[in-house]
Amino acid sequence: MSKKITCKLCGQDTHVMEIHLRDYHGKDSDYPCTLEGYKELHPEAPLMSDIAQQKYDERKKEGLNSVVEKADTSESSASALAKLFNLGKIAAAKQQSGADIMVNICQDEGFEELIPAKDPNYVYDVDILKSVLMGLHHNLNVYIFGHAGVGKSTLFEQVCAATKRRLLRVQHTIDTESSHILGQWGVDTKIVKNTDGSETVLSVTKWSPGPLQLAMKHGWLYLADEYDRGHPSVLSAYQAVLEGKPLYTKEADEEHRHIVPHPSFRFGATGNTNGSGDETGLHQATVVQDAATIERFAIVLQQGYMLPKQETAIVQGQARLMKEDAAKIIDFARRVRELHPASVSLSLGPRVAINIGKIGLMRGDFKKGVELAFTNRLPEGEREAVNQVAQRVFG
Repeated sequence: MSKKITCKLCGQDTHVMEIHLRDYHGKDSDYPCTLEGYKELHPEAPLMSDIAQQKYDERKKEGLNSVVEKADTSESSASALAKLFNLGKIAAAKQQSGADIMVNICQDEGFEELIPAKDPNYVYDVDILKSVLMGLHHNLNVYIFGHAGVGKSTLFEQVCAATKRRLLRVQHTIDTESSHILGQWGVDTKIVKNTDGSETVLSVTKWSPGPLQLAMKHGWLYLADEYDRGHPSVLSAYQAVLEGKPLYTKEADEEHRHIVPHPSFRFGATGNTNGSGDETGLHQATVVQDAATIERFAIVLQQGYMLPKQETAIVQGQARLMKEDAAKIIDFARRVRELHPASVSLSLGPRVAINIGKIGLMRGDFKKGVELAFTNRLPEGEREAVNQVAQRVFG
C-alpha cells in the first residue's frame, strides 16, 4: 500500500485531502476548513497520495469510458455495460482498450416497488446512456431535453431497472407548488373507541413529507419530469439540493426540517427545452427557466430522433411488428418530419410511431393507424399532405 498523506490540521492520514476535509472538517466540526482554505494555510502540503494520484490520472485518461469504477467490487455488485443493457458487441460499449466498462448495481434494501420494470424492447443511444451512468455514478445532476416521445424519462427508468436503483418520478406543470415538492401540513384523523363503546374522532395535525424529502432521506433517484413546465420561482427550491447541500424546509416539523442527502441520492430531470424557451412552437406549455438553476446541472444532454435502424427496432419491438412494416412506419415518420414546420404543424415522435404500429396491426391497415394516431390531430388543411405521404409509403 502506498504511503498516505497527513492532514496538517489534525494529523490523521488519508489518501485524498478533499474527502478527508469533507468528512472530518466540515462546518459543524471542531476544526472546519475548506479545500481552498487548506491550500492557503499549507500551500506546500500534498493533496493526494501517490496511489490516489495514479488512479485519478488513469480515470482522466480514459475519459468517457470511465463512466463507472473498474471491476474493483464483487461480481454481485457490478456488471459489464454491454451485458447489463443487452448492447451486444458494439465498440461503444467497451473501453478503448477493449475491456468491459463495469456498472455498479445498487445493493440497497427495501422500497423494491420503486425499481421500474425492465423493458427488453427498449433501444439505447449508447453515448447518452454512458453519460447518464457517469452522472449517476459520480453524483452529477443530469438534465435531458428533446422532443416529446423520444424516450427521455424512459431512459432514466430503464437505467434504474437495470441497476436496481429506486426511482421517484415527479411531474411538473405550471400549477406545481413548493408544497408539492417539499411537503405540507395536513390533518390526520383517527377514530378511538372508548371504554363505554362510544367512539371519539381525534384530529392530529402532522407534516406530510414531499417527494424530494423522501428521495433525499432514503437515497432514491429523484426525477423532475417535464422540468421546464414548472414556474422558475417554484423550481428555485431545488437550487441548494442541486449543489449537493442539505434541504432545509423551515415550515416542516423537526424530523423533516433539515435533511442531509443520503449517499445514494441522485437528481435527474427531463424537459422539452434546455430552459431557454421553445423555438419550435411545439411546446407552448414550457416556461423559460432561471439560468442560475439550469447551470447547476452538471450534465445537459439533447436527445433527438434516433437513426432509422434504431427507431425501427423500437417500433418493431414495442408494437410487435414485422421488421419491414416497422421500417415503413419510420420511413413515413421521417418524411413527415421533413415537412415540419413548413407544411405540417406537428412533428411525429417514436411514441406516435409505436401507436401507429399497434393500431395499424389491430385494424389490419397502417393508414388507419396513421389516421387515428396522428392525422386527426392536425388542422384540416394539413391532413391531405400527410395522407398523400401515407399513400406513397403504405400503398
